[in-house]
Amino acid sequence: MSTRYASAELRGVPAHDMREAIDLILRHLDTHGPYLWGHAIELAPPAAGVRLVARTNALVETFFGKLKHGERRRSGRKNLGQDLDHLPAEAALV
Repeated sequence: MSTRYASAELRGVPAHDMREAIDLILRHLDTHGPYLWGHAIELAPPAAGVRLVARTNALVETFFGKLKHGERRRSGRKNLGQDLDHLPAEAALV
Protein backbone atom coordinates (compact mmCIF):
# COMPACT_ATOMS: atom_id res chain seq x y z
CA MET A 1 0.00 0.00 0.00
CA SER A 2 1.44 3.38 -0.89
CA THR A 3 2.00 5.94 1.84
CA ARG A 4 -0.42 8.31 0.13
CA TYR A 5 -3.33 5.93 0.70
CA ALA A 6 -2.07 4.80 4.07
CA SER A 7 -2.02 8.33 5.40
CA ALA A 8 -5.36 9.36 3.86
CA GLU A 9 -7.54 6.28 4.35
CA LEU A 10 -6.06 4.56 7.40
CA ARG A 11 -5.62 7.55 9.64
CA GLY A 12 -7.06 6.74 13.04
CA VAL A 13 -7.58 3.02 12.34
CA PRO A 14 -5.89 0.88 15.02
CA ALA A 15 -3.51 -1.75 13.67
CA HIS A 16 -5.41 -4.64 15.28
CA ASP A 17 -8.68 -3.59 13.53
CA MET A 18 -6.86 -3.53 10.20
CA ARG A 19 -5.37 -6.97 10.90
CA GLU A 20 -8.82 -8.36 11.76
CA ALA A 21 -10.24 -6.97 8.51
CA ILE A 22 -7.43 -8.50 6.47
CA ASP A 23 -7.84 -11.86 8.23
CA LEU A 24 -11.58 -11.81 7.54
CA ILE A 25 -10.99 -11.23 3.82
CA LEU A 26 -8.36 -13.97 3.66
CA ARG A 27 -10.68 -16.46 5.43
CA HIS A 28 -13.44 -15.57 2.98
CA LEU A 29 -11.11 -16.15 0.02
CA ASP A 30 -9.92 -19.48 1.46
CA THR A 31 -13.51 -20.64 1.95
CA HIS A 32 -15.20 -19.30 -1.17
CA GLY A 33 -12.28 -18.65 -3.54
CA PRO A 34 -12.93 -21.56 -5.93
CA TYR A 35 -16.49 -20.31 -6.51
CA LEU A 36 -15.74 -16.62 -7.01
CA TRP A 37 -14.06 -16.85 -10.41
CA GLY A 38 -14.38 -18.95 -13.54
CA HIS A 39 -12.68 -22.29 -14.00
CA ALA A 40 -10.21 -23.84 -16.41
CA ILE A 41 -11.15 -26.63 -18.80
CA GLU A 42 -8.41 -28.76 -20.34
CA LEU A 43 -9.05 -29.52 -24.01
CA ALA A 44 -8.52 -32.84 -25.76
CA PRO A 45 -5.20 -33.42 -27.59
CA PRO A 46 -6.12 -32.14 -31.09
CA ALA A 47 -6.93 -28.70 -29.69
CA ALA A 48 -4.66 -29.07 -26.65
CA GLY A 49 -4.62 -26.29 -24.17
CA VAL A 50 -6.72 -24.72 -21.47
CA ARG A 51 -9.79 -22.52 -21.86
CA LEU A 52 -10.99 -20.27 -19.07
CA VAL A 53 -14.75 -20.38 -18.65
CA ALA A 54 -16.79 -17.65 -16.99
CA ARG A 55 -18.49 -18.46 -13.69
CA THR A 56 -21.90 -17.30 -14.90
CA ASN A 57 -23.69 -16.87 -18.20
CA ALA A 58 -24.24 -13.15 -17.61
CA LEU A 59 -22.49 -12.18 -20.86
CA VAL A 60 -24.70 -14.48 -22.92
CA GLU A 61 -27.84 -13.27 -21.16
CA THR A 62 -26.85 -9.63 -21.74
CA PHE A 63 -26.23 -10.30 -25.43
CA PHE A 64 -29.61 -12.02 -25.81
CA GLY A 65 -31.36 -9.16 -23.97
CA LYS A 66 -29.80 -6.61 -26.33
CA LEU A 67 -30.82 -8.73 -29.33
CA LYS A 68 -34.43 -8.85 -28.08
CA HIS A 69 -34.43 -5.12 -27.33
CA GLY A 70 -33.30 -4.36 -30.88
CA GLU A 71 -35.93 -6.71 -32.30
CA ARG A 72 -38.67 -5.04 -30.22
CA ARG A 73 -37.60 -1.63 -31.49
CA ARG A 74 -37.56 -2.91 -35.06
CA SER A 75 -40.88 -4.77 -34.99
CA GLY A 76 -42.77 -2.81 -32.34
CA ARG A 77 -44.14 -6.03 -30.86
CA LYS A 78 -44.21 -6.91 -27.19
CA ASN A 79 -44.21 -10.67 -27.75
CA LEU A 80 -41.21 -11.77 -29.80
CA GLY A 81 -41.93 -15.50 -29.98
CA GLN A 82 -42.87 -15.57 -33.63
CA ASP A 83 -40.20 -13.05 -34.63
CA LEU A 84 -37.40 -15.00 -32.93
CA ASP A 85 -38.64 -18.29 -34.42
CA HIS A 86 -38.26 -16.85 -37.93
CA LEU A 87 -35.04 -14.97 -37.23
CA PRO A 88 -32.08 -16.71 -38.92
CA ALA A 89 -29.24 -17.83 -36.64
CA GLU A 90 -26.84 -15.59 -38.57
CA ALA A 91 -28.72 -12.50 -37.32
CA ALA A 92 -26.83 -12.77 -34.02
CA LEU A 93 -23.54 -12.37 -35.86
CA VAL A 94 -24.42 -9.01 -37.39
